[in-house]
Amino acid sequence: MRYQLIQGDNRETLKTIADRFHTKYTIDPQTDCWNWKGSQDAEGYGVFWDNRVKNNVRAHRLSMELNGTPIPKHLHTLHQCDNKRCVNPAHLTAGTSQQNTQEAKERGLLKGMSQKRRDYIRSLSEEEFKEWCKRFEGKTGRATANLITALKWRAL
Repeated sequence: MRYQLIQGDNRETLKTIADRFHTKYTIDPQTDCWNWKGSQDAEGYGVFWDNRVKNNVRAHRLSMELNGTPIPKHLHTLHQCDNKRCVNPAHLTAGTSQQNTQEAKERGLLKGMSQKRRDYIRSLSEEEFKEWCKRFEGKTGRATANLITALKWRAL
């Protein structure tokens, strides 16, 4: 493991990325989730400054890497515990977006989403709805189906 100087650390103290990482979570004794207490992104996932790439990385992906299971860029890290803040590698697996959605459906996590989307679409002003519709220009397939559904919801 590479040693890095960490900003704000005592210059005599060198820490590995793993050392830094393991100070950023607390373990929930009931669920065994390692709950991230560091920074989070807009979606609620933990982020960690990685000096190797000079950028933030998602903490759960880094956890898998530190555990000896790097995840290829084309795959996602799936939380078996359904806790976005969890970085316990025993609760994480690699998978596709489609697998993630399927697992969420099987566990009942997507119930009520249609009603939430319908309420959101109906709450938009005419101008906001026109702006929202612009996201679909030039798109085909599922995006077109989503737009048609939104137009039907607005017409009701």
